[in-house]
Amino acid sequence: MTTPYSASNNSIVLLAVYVDDIVVIGNNPAEITALKVFLDDRFKIMDLGELNYFLGMEVLKVPNGMVLTQRKFALDLLKEFKCDVLSPVTCPLGSLSKGSSTENNITDITKYRKLVGKLNYLSNTRPDIAFAVQYLSQFLQAPTKSHMAAALHTLRYIKQDPSQGPFFNDRDDYRLEAYCDSD
Repeated sequence: MTTPYSASNNSIVLLAVYVDDIVVIGNNPAEITALKVFLDDRFKIMDLGELNYFLGMEVLKVPNGMVLTQRKFALDLLKEFKCDVLSPVTCPLGSLSKGSSTENNITDITKYRKLVGKLNYLSNTRPDIAFAVQYLSQFLQAPTKSHMAAALHTLRYIKQDPSQGPFFNDRDDYRLEAYCDSD
């Protein structure tokens, strides 16, 4: 199949497709436009303009790059589990009891699984909760009240800054920079 547009050696156009949503990015506006025209001729697409929201993730443009956040998802999650009225905490994983054969398992296992699953999705833009979510995921089969309390603690940690997310700078050097607060 031939395409009605040409590609040059120093430009790139990337296409991300999820079901019926498409994101087109690149460094050559003319090639992006040509690709959109081609797709519209074949499939009748709707151009929604600049990327702001995709798959529950918000893209915020800032002066020297962009921030990817799941703020709305985090706030909805806080309300769903009634943590929006609780005070935030500063550590992503609360203390867990060692667990004993006498500790009570929670009655609604699906509530725990749902919370851990949603925290797992939130970890796409919140790598700071990745360890806590991985740890809590180990107990999906038979969670206790202590595990549920720890999962809610992780959610309360999200409350301190629900809009936090990775920053992507717009510089030409592609060095990865990461910072960690060891406290």
